[in-house]
Amino acid sequence: ATVNLNINPVNDVPGAQAGPDQTVFVGEMATLDGSASVDVDGDSLIFSWTFIEVPEGSTAVLPDGSLENPTFTPDLAGTYEVQLLVNDGEIDSPADQVVITANPRMVIVPEVVGLPQADAEAALLATGLVIGNIIFEHSETLEESLVINQSPVAGTSVVENSAVYLTISLG
Repeated sequence: ATVNLNINPVNDVPGAQAGPDQTVFVGEMATLDGSASVDVDGDSLIFSWTFIEVPEGSTAVLPDGSLENPTFTPDLAGTYEVQLLVNDGEIDSPADQVVITANPRMVIVPEVVGLPQADAEAALLATGLVIGNIIFEHSETLEESLVINQSPVAGTSVVENSAVYLTISLG
């Protein structure tokens, strides 16, 4: 007796693994990790990463969402939710998500009271701060162009790119 067997291979659904959630600083590159994604049939996987959610106003981009380990740089503080789908050449996996939390960098405000205005501004910019409004006032004690007052005061921990307001002596 002859037995004919027709074997129809079943293509199993691949599994996307978007990796562990991460916390980075704003402006620091985040590397996504899809390396744990699997196809039980051993088929090569095609990766497709996309942003589901980014902080309002963010212009962050995934330069190459088809890589197993793409990178992106968060441009604003907040939550970046990224979705991974993998495809085995026939069918997409269920989606898996990873959350990248971007925190602002903190800096310590330097002491600039008593410095010439140009030196004070240079010290603030070098620390990662920006110059806020400048007020000019007469001073009995400090000569013209020296910093009388600053806000926030020296030693304060503030978010990078915060403004520091100066009061400058008119002499």
